[in-house]
Amino acid sequence: MAQTFDHKAGRAVSRRQDEPEESNRCAANGCPLRGHVSVAGGREVCSAHAAAAPAQWSQVSEAIRDHDWLHAFIRDIQGMGDGPWVEYATRFWEEADQYMIPTPDEAHYFDAYFGRLLREFLYRVGATTRRPQRWVAADARKKALEAGYRFVRGNAS
Repeated sequence: MAQTFDHKAGRAVSRRQDEPEESNRCAANGCPLRGHVSVAGGREVCSAHAAAAPAQWSQVSEAIRDHDWLHAFIRDIQGMGDGPWVEYATRFWEEADQYMIPTPDEAHYFDAYFGRLLREFLYRVGATTRRPQRWVAADARKKALEAGYRFVRGNAS
């Protein structure tokens, strides 16, 4: 059974019952996620299976089931909005993987951290081969300026 982490209780609990209907599931065999990316044949798959080669789908499905805790964490963070997500994420990762603790810049720009979480999920389930980098505004600014772009408040244009 899928679980989520209750940060107040400090333990895993049963996941919310708002899971998608069976008809909305990813078309990849054994995948518990919602399908939302159209692929050849009109089937809809999750972003992990869309990023992976079809020959890898069974391994990716198994890895997704093994990483249901990370998917639940991402859903928890997403549901917090402007709430105490930085403290929650820091507490969640501090003993498990300090690389995943939000940087000060990610703490200021939730979308940057949320995007990294989604890419980390794809990396951990084997859908992509490169681990996402932590987002630091100074690094992003430097790269944008070197490439000839104008950098304004976190956005290169």
